[in-house]
Amino acid sequence: MLPDTANPNTILVIRLSAIGDIVMASGLLNSLKSRWPDANIVWLAEPVGATMLHGHPLLKEVLELPRARWKRLGKQGRLLALFKEIKAFRRQLKAQSFDLIIDVQGLLKSGIWAWQARGTLKIGLGSKEGSHWFFHQTLPRENTPIIASEYRALAKQLGCSMSQYQMSIARSEQTRQAVDTLLSDRGVSEYAVFCVYTTRPQKHWFEGHWMDLAEKVRKKYRIPVLIVGGPEDAEHAKDLAACGNMLSVAGQTTLPETAELVRRARFVVGVDTGVTHMGIMHNVPTVCLFGSTAPYLSAEGAEIIYLNKSCSPCKRKPSCDGEFHCMADISAKSVLKRLKMLRVKANNNGKSAT
Repeated sequence: MLPDTANPNTILVIRLSAIGDIVMASGLLNSLKSRWPDANIVWLAEPVGATMLHGHPLLKEVLELPRARWKRLGKQGRLLALFKEIKAFRRQLKAQSFDLIIDVQGLLKSGIWAWQARGTLKIGLGSKEGSHWFFHQTLPRENTPIIASEYRALAKQLGCSMSQYQMSIARSEQTRQAVDTLLSDRGVSEYAVFCVYTTRPQKHWFEGHWMDLAEKVRKKYRIPVLIVGGPEDAEHAKDLAACGNMLSVAGQTTLPETAELVRRARFVVGVDTGVTHMGIMHNVPTVCLFGSTAPYLSAEGAEIIYLNKSCSPCKRKPSCDGEFHCMADISAKSVLKRLKMLRVKANNNGKSAT
């Protein structure tokens, strides 16, 4: 924990990727500002994650680390260009001096930039891969079943109020207008969002289940279903939408626009992916489908379906020969039941029901 007398005027938060972790770690901003309201906070992220942070009211600046571009330059053998870009970025980073640097990713690829940055106190969260050598102090990751638990625990260790932990990303008028147009062009006002896509096949739900759930949602709620996703998901999403009588916007929206679609949804159903976590961030009723991973089992305004199979969570090492029973055994009927539970809870709490 930082001493009560600590009063950093400048803070650098490092979380380069992934989308879901940036969403969950974003709650640190409100916690840090609650303790040090006059502090200027800068976030270092890779370009994809940075799109969610540019213009955030609690951030002074977002620095973009173009790792993907540097990798391409290296593969192309353009070593001189690579060297010049890294040197220029290092110079940009060192142009500022920070009272407090916090690396919440805890990997070598993030820790090395904490080392390169000028800072009075450098703290690493769960630092591994040798990155602990870059910090004055390392703090353990404290994982509990609550969403964003490791980042909430970090806020507490920094002396910030846990009650002020509130996840948020940037919203712009341009994003709002783009989503207005997208929905208007499709004649959609009220809708549900399905977050179908994620990084690994063992985290996916089965196509037949999505189609079954879409049919049940249309019959019960009489609203359309939007499938969201990135450009790499567009072709599959188009086929799935055609088979399941859904609407696909995969590949047609930026990440901030996808977040805005989620914010306006009546409810969200999704696998372990960053966009699903946005539903919880926006206080949208959300059903999370977890199997090979279980990043959390408790989140306000959400229902988590996790069957806790004997082989779960296998994370990156599935042992089921592609059967993925942990996801296959989650039925559309059980999801609909959880949506009903969310509606009952919302009514009991005086909130809008699903």
